[in-house]
Amino acid sequence: MHPGDMGLVLDAMALHRMDFDDAYQYVAAEKRDLTIVSFDRHFDGTPRGRRTPGEETPRKETSHPRVSSRGRARRTEGDAR
Repeated sequence: MHPGDMGLVLDAMALHRMDFDDAYQYVAAEKRDLTIVSFDRHFDGTPRGRRTPGEETPRKETSHPRVSSRGRARRTEGDAR
């Protein structure tokens, strides 16, 4: 994040009664439209909410191929041939 975003982190700390590291993650997720995946219940009281690691998270379409554990790109259903 940009140093100028620290004001947003402080705001999130006060508004959602979070500690610094939770607020930092929350603001980063807000700025990038990310899903928070955490066991931490502090995120439950926020508009963004959270998912737990056991829950399936929705995938966002990307133009980048997925990389296998062997480091090679592999095709997925939506890839053009």
